[in-house]
Amino acid sequence: MADHFTVGLSLTDNSFSLQETHHYGLAMFAGDSRFTFAVLDFKRNKFLALHQLVNANGQIPSATGRRQSYADFLREVFGAMPWLKGPFREVKIAYEGRKSTLIPAPLFDPERLEQYLTFNFLPGAEEQTGSDHLLSMDSFQVFTVPDLTFQAIREHFPDTKLVHAASVLIGSIGINYL
Repeated sequence: MADHFTVGLSLTDNSFSLQETHHYGLAMFAGDSRFTFAVLDFKRNKFLALHQLVNANGQIPSATGRRQSYADFLREVFGAMPWLKGPFREVKIAYEGRKSTLIPAPLFDPERLEQYLTFNFLPGAEEQTGSDHLLSMDSFQVFTVPDLTFQAIREHFPDTKLVHAASVLIGSIGINYL
């Protein structure tokens, strides 16, 4: 992995213990060219680790120089750090995607997700569409994730809800300022 990626950030507290992950929360931020994660100890309400793996060119190349799939990238990450698969008390995954829009809750219909995105974007092939309910704004964030990226994340975390990164930021603003 180190041959293909640089470590953008690597901070680990001395109290971090692989035997205690069942007490920890794992928050991951997935993007097409990087993978960031933080580990929170719920018992002490303390962050124990913050790591980011990123490619200097902003792409994910393979050893042959061709573009590497996100699935291959995650396999490399989890191969180098198998403990990321848990067990954790809680796992959250946010995806940084380019296609998203806000829909007021009174106008939201889950059957029309793809239609909402056509307000601002051309329909894309091979994409999964999702939504997050933003309680503080009484609206929904509608977004897409490329099929291969979605499948790669599901391969490692089949039962974890995938949210859009903007939903996390908007939710944080709502908690702190609204």
